[in-house]
Amino acid sequence: MNCLVLTMIGPPCSGTQKDEDPENKDLHEAQSQWDRINVIPIIDLTGGESFKSPLLAREISVIDDFELVNHYFCNLNLSSELLRIKPIKRKSLFAQLIEFIPLCGPVKLGRDLVGARDRVFAMALLPFNHQETIHHRFLATIYFKLTKQPIPSYNFCGNHWENVGFQGTDPATDLRGVGMLGLYQLLYFVLTPEYYHLLGDIHQISLDPIQNFPFAAMSTNITAIVLQILRSSKLNRHLNKRREVFTTINDLYCDLYLCLFLRWKKEKKTIRDAGYVLKEIRQMAKENLKSIIGKARKYESNGEERDMSDGLVQFTDIGNVFD
Repeated sequence: MNCLVLTMIGPPCSGTQKDEDPENKDLHEAQSQWDRINVIPIIDLTGGESFKSPLLAREISVIDDFELVNHYFCNLNLSSELLRIKPIKRKSLFAQLIEFIPLCGPVKLGRDLVGARDRVFAMALLPFNHQETIHHRFLATIYFKLTKQPIPSYNFCGNHWENVGFQGTDPATDLRGVGMLGLYQLLYFVLTPEYYHLLGDIHQISLDPIQNFPFAAMSTNITAIVLQILRSSKLNRHLNKRREVFTTINDLYCDLYLCLFLRWKKEKKTIRDAGYVLKEIRQMAKENLKSIIGKARKYESNGEERDMSDGLVQFTDIGNVFD
């Protein structure tokens, strides 16, 4: 399924304001544009509107070890979601023959990895379940790791979710395009010590008065790109080399978020540029994935004196993301 990561939904906001400062007007237009951006599912997502859960007036404990998260998803029954996965388009006979020629065409994924790859797609079909306490623990963990503060009495619905970059009062709304895979990858990011500096740098710029962007919502768009690359078979060579799927796609997620951060920081991007930057990253990943893989770990290895210019991925002007 070939589609853009982003689309503009709904009509542009209208209205007039008297004597509005030009800079504020631009900012309002950019924010309005971001609000109309929505993740398009990479695979067929047929779920309806998110459930409305009651407020949970009780303590929700946070998770300190990603292995607990991994254990949950590895043992999760995804049989119904696996049946809903749209098969990857069958290749032509010529394309199948090309795969047998070294260094020509996409590499075929090892049979022992197909099951894990399909579970990734199934996780993207799995919606947030308001009745599952563990799902609320996932959200509480993300909130605590980013803000260093617990959620008071853990109210599920509320404006406090904007503190970590969700776009509304119900985080499940932002996850509809990528399902629980979106939470899984964000949890990997906040719970993996090897990405401590990168997490802090990206979260810090997401709060910048001028360059701010919704951190969690941007994360779901990065996950959407990961799904597209995985579905395109362009990641197969790297998956076969590492003999592992989940850590590989999670590291790719961090690599892609780093690419966004480097461009955002160096070129003084603002919320109005979000769609363009995401489209360029997606295009770069499709055309030169090798240049992206491993960037995040290299960035971390440079310690506190990291030079962002060394790892800056070069992009080309490929036009408007909404074309």
